Amino acid sequence: MTFKGLGLLSKRILSVEAFRRERLERSRVAHLTPPLSKAIPVPLYPGESQQQYHYKFEQWLVKKSSKNVDERKEKVAEKQSTCEDIHREATHILARAVQARVHEDPKKHQLTEAYDHLNEQISMNETALDDALDYIKAIKDVDEAIAMEQHSQIMELVVSINKEKERRASALAALIIYNFINKQDTLVSLLEEEPPGEGRSKTNHDELGALFSQIEQKDIVLETLEMHLNEQLQWVIAPPPCVSEADKALRFKALRKMSKRLVKEQATKEQLEHKRDDVVTSFLQDDKEIRKLVKESLTKNRAVGVWKEDGLRT
Repeated sequence: MTFKGLGLLSKRILSVEAFRRERLERSRVAHLTPPLSKAIPVPLYPGESQQQYHYKFEQWLVKKSSKNVDERKEKVAEKQSTCEDIHREATHILARAVQARVHEDPKKHQLTEAYDHLNEQISMNETALDDALDYIKAIKDVDEAIAMEQHSQIMELVVSINKEKERRASALAALIIYNFINKQDTLVSLLEEEPPGEGRSKTNHDELGALFSQIEQKDIVLETLEMHLNEQLQWVIAPPPCVSEADKALRFKALRKMSKRLVKEQATKEQLEHKRDDVVTSFLQDDKEIRKLVKESLTKNRAVGVWKEDGLRT
């Protein structure tokens, strides 16, 4: 069924066949009596009534109107912002971003770097191991001596990877302990909970490595934005004497846009950091080895009456 008539919406219900006949007839006489307005056919869903359609359409109009009002208010606010307001806001945003970077915890940074380095090293060595195994499969029927030599090197690489995994586990356990340095009771509670099931350390190490990489890239973006924002601020403070008012307006517009982007990128980095910390903590439930290392370190620290900032020695 279709719903149509003069004006924007229909006042009657027509079958599809009737609508097509009427449309064909109207097209034949259009040159004689052109319609006052163009009708808009509105197909109804099966079982949908005219009243239901009206209600949904009115709700859509309300939402659209509200959105347009909000957009107009935002545009008016931007127009009313003076150059002084834009400069003051940009200065505040830049100072806050620089302060956040300068006051980052150096110890936590050191522990995360230690873990990330080992994680990347293991990933590269495992890739090399897979390549070597593929090579042996391809050559063993051609040159058995070379295949045996490669096999010996592979075994050495496997031993090396296993040792690096032990060091990575210790590094991650140290990071977990440091994250809970002011929340020891919470850490104890987590350790007392029953693990949900078998560990999935490889997946989590991959996920954690990806988060570290994203945070590192975000740091580069933030430092670049801070530098450009500072340059823009210096320019608007003391612009060249020959600059026109139009050019100044464009500079302030760019300054406002850059400030907003810096705020957005900073918020994204904070979200990534929270997610990273959540994944780090999840190893307590997902990885038996990490859980054991944290428990042993916590027990040892309690035995000597000390809560070490360094966590585990790596």
